Amino acid sequence: MKRKWKEKRRVFCILTAAAMAVTAGCGGEEKKQAGEVEQTNDSLTICVLDTFQYLYLEEITVRWKAEYPDIELIYDLVPADTSEEEEKRVSTELMAGNGADLYLEPADLGIDVYKAQEAGAWEDLMPWFETQEDFSKDNYVAGTFDLYDNTEACYVFPTRVSPNFYALYKEKIQELQLNPSSWTDMEGMLDALERYYERYPQDSPFIAIEPYTNYLMGYGCNVADGMKNAEILDNPDFKRDMELYKKQAYPEGVSLVDEPESFDYIQAKEELFAGQHNYLGKAFYVIVEDYVRMGGEEDAELVNMYGADGSKLLSAGNIWAISSSSHNKENAFRFLQLYMEMEASDPEMVSGSTDKRVTEEYLRQFREEWMKEELLVEGEVYPGLTEKTFQILEDTYMNGTAMLFQPYTYDILDRLEPYFTGQASYEECAQETREYLEIYYSE
Repeated sequence: MKRKWKEKRRVFCILTAAAMAVTAGCGGEEKKQAGEVEQTNDSLTICVLDTFQYLYLEEITVRWKAEYPDIELIYDLVPADTSEEEEKRVSTELMAGNGADLYLEPADLGIDVYKAQEAGAWEDLMPWFETQEDFSKDNYVAGTFDLYDNTEACYVFPTRVSPNFYALYKEKIQELQLNPSSWTDMEGMLDALERYYERYPQDSPFIAIEPYTNYLMGYGCNVADGMKNAEILDNPDFKRDMELYKKQAYPEGVSLVDEPESFDYIQAKEELFAGQHNYLGKAFYVIVEDYVRMGGEEDAELVNMYGADGSKLLSAGNIWAISSSSHNKENAFRFLQLYMEMEASDPEMVSGSTDKRVTEEYLRQFREEWMKEELLVEGEVYPGLTEKTFQILEDTYMNGTAMLFQPYTYDILDRLEPYFTGQASYEECAQETREYLEIYYSE
């Protein structure tokens, strides 16, 4: 669990209340006033983690300066190991209306994105997208414009997505009498885990730091749904999920997930590939090499992670938001457009995207690289992937639903920690979680 989110949320809520008191306006009024900010568009300030600048923004900085030489580009860099004081600064400036123009991954900067949205701190991006000549929501995967929100507005926008799979060994599928091809929701995997533990009570189905769980998103949790999220705590499948997560991640009452630095992940993967420890399978995102080394289609079967409505989940990333108080909104949106164009045109950057047209190019490249008779991975020759795998990936990328592991959900899961460690019952932790939700939504 990432317990740091507890303090982040508490600090931001205090700052939100203070800022709203100064402006003497409610959230709705803030949103109405946001569009009246005088626009100068003479500069552009982007708030981002220092590590993200080097990972994502070096090339676009060169392109921006070449295309807009007269517009000053400023980066407000926040250390990746940022302090509470620095997070407080970023949040305070945002709420006071004198922060950056554009934010990349605002949640990682310590901002409670939903609370900021409710206070009117974010610009609605839909009117900006709708000015684009070729814009259509149909060109984007489901959920792209709905993160943190249940309205026609769009306050945060993700540019990338990646699928969420588990690859299960066919030998174990047969042994446990499973039928993954018939699964259409999370219940199939929960049934599989229960059967696994009946046969191997002392073993682990997956690598210790990759336990299976649908967390809360798989049961329909969305911060914008308010106290409706508390109903998930009474969902029998969610209770079963948490019990199985406890077995995987807390076999001795201590989390195996919280200390990845002390875990030899490379060694664990090698043992899995060698067929040791009775593993059921492995988590699989975009690291195709792992699937190939498991034996690919011959020895393993890909299983989707599902949402509460049966949708195939895609993890959203590269989240962007524009401050409603920005004097440089046109520049901010131009930068976002330029970034998306770069992701679409640069062979080194193209990846699974919320824009299906970009993903089509990514999948074309995937075909060329992986659909061969033989593949060389880690010095060993393996059978290449076929149309079967490609169709699974294509269907998930093009027809899946973008979702976000909202920091808010860490707060909820932290309150279940005593249950995972054996210090309290599930019912006791669930009650504390309900009380937390009541406080969160009343602030």
